[in-house]
Amino acid sequence: LAAALGLLPTLLPLNRDPARERQLLQLAALAASRFTPQLVLGEQLLQMEVQGSLRLFGGLPSLLRSLRRCVDGLGLKPQLGIALTATAAALLARCQAGAATTPARMQQRLDALPLQAAAPDLAGLLHGIGCRTLGDVRALPRRGLQRRGGAVLLALLDRAYGDAPDPQTWFEPPREFAQTLELMQRADDTGMLDGAALRLVQALAGWLAHRWLAAASFSLWLQHETRGRHAQAPTRLRIELGQPSRDAAQLMLLLRERLSRLALPAPVYGLQLQLDEAVALAGHAA
Repeated sequence: LAAALGLLPTLLPLNRDPARERQLLQLAALAASRFTPQLVLGEQLLQMEVQGSLRLFGGLPSLLRSLRRCVDGLGLKPQLGIALTATAAALLARCQAGAATTPARMQQRLDALPLQAAAPDLAGLLHGIGCRTLGDVRALPRRGLQRRGGAVLLALLDRAYGDAPDPQTWFEPPREFAQTLELMQRADDTGMLDGAALRLVQALAGWLAHRWLAAASFSLWLQHETRGRHAQAPTRLRIELGQPSRDAAQLMLLLRERLSRLALPAPVYGLQLQLDEAVALAGHAA
């Protein structure tokens, strides 16, 4: 840290906050719900089953471009892995190994992955017998590896290569939408709220698409810092739409217009976006 501050004295050091990371990943899951209803929320990992969505979004390259734009709006930089099984996709993403959309290509990509990616606890032991990649491990006799504590690794590889079922627990969005986001630093003017508000709006748009709904009205609550002995009441911006919508760009445009006309009574340290009223919009394009 001292060296970093020497290079950049204006650097703002921040400690990792696992709770905030999980919250942001949940916002990403909500935003991505517009691409598929089948998502899995893991540890620093978001998985999506998109086979049934490819035709709707014009194929895999088009879907990936839309997904990247959505995730970029959340301030995240994803490492994507694409495979025929969920476990294989997770391994490819962690190693930045790209896409494998055929069985032969998936096996080739998985075989080349470093052993450390799948079994960090066993890596030292297996390195001693000449194993460096997952392909090396698969070439070992299964019984011998099981006796040496490799049963969990073998089960993981079976799921990754498609030799065993790979069941997942699907992400369930909340029944009602009301998401909060704490700011990294206080905001003294509304222009500093744009990025955080966009994250919440992206999540709302995904939630609406998942529920086949459109927003008729929603509210943005601004949580203020306390001044003196008295707490400052939150500021509410209520947006009513003449035509219900679930398009993130349109919702954000309306919100920006209202924010641009607002004078903050006190600095803001957090936001909450709440859906007030929604209408059914099944069967209509976003």
